[in-house]
Amino acid sequence: MTQDLRALLDEAEACLERGDLAAARRGFVGVLVREPGSVRGQHGLGLCLEAEGRDDEALAIYDEALGAAPDDPGLAFSAGSLCHRLGLLDDAEARYRAVLRVVPDHVLALANLGVLHLVRGRLAEAHVALAEAVRLVPGNAALRMNLATVLERLGDDAGARACLEAAIAAAPDAVELRYRLALFLLGRGHVAEARTVFLSVLEIDPRCFEAHYRVGQIDLARGEVEAAVERLEVARELRPESAAAENDLGVARWRLGDAAGARRCFERALTARPGYAPARANLDALAAGVRPGPR
Repeated sequence: MTQDLRALLDEAEACLERGDLAAARRGFVGVLVREPGSVRGQHGLGLCLEAEGRDDEALAIYDEALGAAPDDPGLAFSAGSLCHRLGLLDDAEARYRAVLRVVPDHVLALANLGVLHLVRGRLAEAHVALAEAVRLVPGNAALRMNLATVLERLGDDAGARACLEAAIAAAPDAVELRYRLALFLLGRGHVAEARTVFLSVLEIDPRCFEAHYRVGQIDLARGEVEAAVERLEVARELRPESAAAENDLGVARWRLGDAAGARRCFERALTARPGYAPARANLDALAAGVRPGPR
């Protein structure tokens, strides 16, 4: 490759990196006019086409380039990622494996292959790929969260919990990780611990509807009705269209003896979601004068 052609490729790649797709595409096309077999030029043009939403054309160019350079890991990864996004899972898997034959510690290929296996229900294979990715990049919270999902589905609750806690340690301000751990604990009956973690979510994001709602649910189930009302009122303010939050607030008010307030809540729940069975049942029970029951 001549020096000026290399410079043209460098400039086209710089344009692509800063998002100037038109200039990048012109540059890569110019390279391919002068050197039609340039794998780097084909790869760059494919990336441009993919960014423009021209996926079929991009995939055709990737495949053509792979025919000439089957061991190019960057090219194989781009092709695999596009196939993955398009739902061509067999093709995606083949390309990720091609990457790993050349670069066994390619973290993105391992991570994507692990997710692909997870989606297909191949838990043992997903575990191998994701565990290796986590070993290579132990501080990556997203990788640990995906590995936790695999461990949970494999029945390794201790491993899943440890993985989530390590992910939180790596990204302490990531609300989604804390919320995921809280749900995990709640699902296994560790209610007090789950409540504590939900509250830690609210320390980071005081407007997190889901955390307020879950704490309200826990307080209501534990008989701490006034605390439940406080939480559920905040949840309703944050998401007034939530029939579930409105209904649970109605149950809490009912248990405090505020029948009129409970009725308004159940009616609002039915307005938000016509036919919502819990609110309908509670409204009917309230009208019949029975004692407050389950949510």
